[in-house]
Amino acid sequence: MRKEVGKRLRIFRDTKELTQQDLAGSLGITRLTVTRYELGQLSLGAESLERLATVYGLNITWLLTGIGSMFFKVDEELSSPPELQELCHYLTTHPDDVKLLLKLVHGKNIADEALEEIKQNHQRKLKHKPA
Repeated sequence: MRKEVGKRLRIFRDTKELTQQDLAGSLGITRLTVTRYELGQLSLGAESLERLATVYGLNITWLLTGIGSMFFKVDEELSSPPELQELCHYLTTHPDDVKLLLKLVHGKNIADEALEEIKQNHQRKLKHKPA
């Protein structure tokens, strides 16, 4: 699955007419890391996913699964900046949930267990959230 994500990252980069160096600079990573992402040798981390979404409007669901359009559309549910920022903040502050999401996307046979664990983590965090 990483290779598929890498192919979609390359398609995105080509669509935006970005060099690997351009993309690396905007993500705060090296050009070699971009190369490794595109070749499927390395999985994108939460911070890179957040930056792709916030800087370029890239639809992370499309990047990870191929489902939907490449970019957020105005009429999509998560297209409003506060919702997108909240989602990106959640992903960067809950690495365990990101790991589970990536396991789901990368075809692990733990879909039901991972979804249940994500729900439980979210419910626990809501209970401990100050009013």
